[in-house]
Amino acid sequence: MKQFLKTFSLPVAIIVGTLAYMLFYYVPALDSVGDVMYRVITDSLPVMMSLILFVTFLKLNYHEVGIRAWHIAIIVAQLLMSVACVAVILAFNLEGEMKIFVEGVLICIICPSAIAASVVANKLGGNLTEMTTFTLLSNLVAVFSMPLLFPLIEKSADLTFLSAALIILDKTVKILLLPLFLAAFVKHYLPKIYRAISGVKDLGFYLWAIMLALVTGITVRNIYHTDIARIFLFWIALSSAVVTAVQFIVGKSLGERYGNRIDGGQGLGQKNTTFAIWCAFTYLHPVSSIAPGCYILWQNIFNSWQLWKHESAS
Repeated sequence: MKQFLKTFSLPVAIIVGTLAYMLFYYVPALDSVGDVMYRVITDSLPVMMSLILFVTFLKLNYHEVGIRAWHIAIIVAQLLMSVACVAVILAFNLEGEMKIFVEGVLICIICPSAIAASVVANKLGGNLTEMTTFTLLSNLVAVFSMPLLFPLIEKSADLTFLSAALIILDKTVKILLLPLFLAAFVKHYLPKIYRAISGVKDLGFYLWAIMLALVTGITVRNIYHTDIARIFLFWIALSSAVVTAVQFIVGKSLGERYGNRIDGGQGLGQKNTTFAIWCAFTYLHPVSSIAPGCYILWQNIFNSWQLWKHESAS
């Protein structure tokens, strides 16, 4: 059982999250409890993410921090695909469902790399330091790309460089930089605490699996509560699956050219979908937020397969 959970922890987390939501959904007596739990979980996710990163960053080699060639290659690919989506909307003057469809693809591409990408990349044998550096760079690029592109396709998008920068930097500082600095402090000044925490093997990964179960439950809840046509929901879900596959393939191919296939794939393929959902709902058509909601499931199903393959090979 222990080996099974170690190998299939992510699919188990996805299944547990789905079943947990269905339990609250189909049992009337738990309906009010479910509403309270939803608010508690959504409020606690940033704290839990910071905790996971703190545990992961204890393994970080701060002397290796720096921009690498594969960082630039991935960023350029991401920007080119984002511009292509905007060009399609403008060139064909898309409106209605087709515009929502392409906006869903756009937000899955343009949103920054997931903060948890470092956790998965490290588990797969990638370079934790280079992946963490790319995550910071990816968030910085989002500060400039989103304010430039969103107003071109949504004239009502009240998004300025200053507002976008403050929003993204606020999230980055709280969730990414704070645990980074705290881990550095503990590693250098509190060696006993450092050894106690870092001595627990794969602690960050298993904490992330728990968070994945919670995020999956929230995602399934949002899909259940949408009132759009099921056939349109199907096409959005399918498009996000295709985008997931394309980004992982392109990321791995570019990363391989620079000797970093694992981090390249995670850097372009694993996205900060929670932030993407918020951006889509706020600045694009709200229905387009379903695409990154589905992306959560696809990227973690793929991550589960990668981890299973990695465990089987080791």
